[in-house]
Amino acid sequence: MAGHLLVVPFRHAPDFLALTADERCDCEDLLRVLGNESRTADEDIRGFTVLAGGWEEPVLAASHAHIHLIPDRDGGELRAVVGEGPGLR
Repeated sequence: MAGHLLVVPFRHAPDFLALTADERCDCEDLLRVLGNESRTADEDIRGFTVLAGGWEEPVLAASHAHIHLIPDRDGGELRAVVGEGPGLR
């Protein structure tokens, strides 16, 4: 989907909660900068969904925390990323 960005911290960590306070602040600062740049470039963006997670990559020997910055233009972007199910509106 257009404008969906992924922030991956430099240090390998299993998920967002395993990052240090400084790393989380750096990620949040980067999300703000990227969000502001996205809004400037695309006036149709109404807001953002931010999803934090981690994944195990069998090919790599490390876990990776990551944060999705998903622009919301018409309310359908989040469903396209995580699917539809109970509790998702």
